[in-house]
Amino acid sequence: KVISTGTTYYCEGHLDFAGQTYNCLGTHGDVNVYGALRSSCNVFFYQAGRALTIRRMEVYANLFGLGVKSGVEISESSGRMSSAEYYEEHSGDKWRDGHTISAAIGQQDDQFTPLQLATYTAAIANNGVRYQTHLLDKVLDYTGDTVLYEHETTIAEPAEVDAWVMQEVQYGMRLVSTDGTAADVFANYPVSVCSKTGTAENSGNQADNLTFIAYAPADDRQIAVAVVLE
Repeated sequence: KVISTGTTYYCEGHLDFAGQTYNCLGTHGDVNVYGALRSSCNVFFYQAGRALTIRRMEVYANLFGLGVKSGVEISESSGRMSSAEYYEEHSGDKWRDGHTISAAIGQQDDQFTPLQLATYTAAIANNGVRYQTHLLDKVLDYTGDTVLYEHETTIAEPAEVDAWVMQEVQYGMRLVSTDGTAADVFANYPVSVCSKTGTAENSGNQADNLTFIAYAPADDRQIAVAVVLE
């Protein structure tokens, strides 16, 4: 209940806060959540994240599978969602609102695996219900005819977010594909896709990392995808 679908923030291409400048990839003017998703407006998410606070962001990230192990049947990294406690313990400095602003767009100490991003995407498609991630479907005997064990889908974590809220996010992700940052590829794609593009900056003169998540078909969700390009 921090923002609503009617909440707008003004994007002039950057946000100046506490003596720092936080850049956006474009100048979007007054933008709501649909426009922010469609155009990938950093300024909207800077402002929304600051209003939400890092404590709430950490809780929701974990509920959606970011920064926690998925439980898949092989070894995996737990990743990390930024938190004031982790930062202050490892930096010796105090967490500030500027750190929250960075964490809101996937920067700061955020470190998520592609599997976590795919699990997170599936949870969005499932209206906020995160299912247990797994590789094993079933085990057959040596003849291949008898099923010895079959995996039963289980809910790992319900995010306890109202379905209508998730549906608004889904609508915004559909706009990304039809006339947003992914429209060049997906506007006329034969399958309806809901997606979100992301850019993760690197230090120094290194090129940015690119991320992309999607699920499809939009009205009959069957597959969730996460792509990371270094």
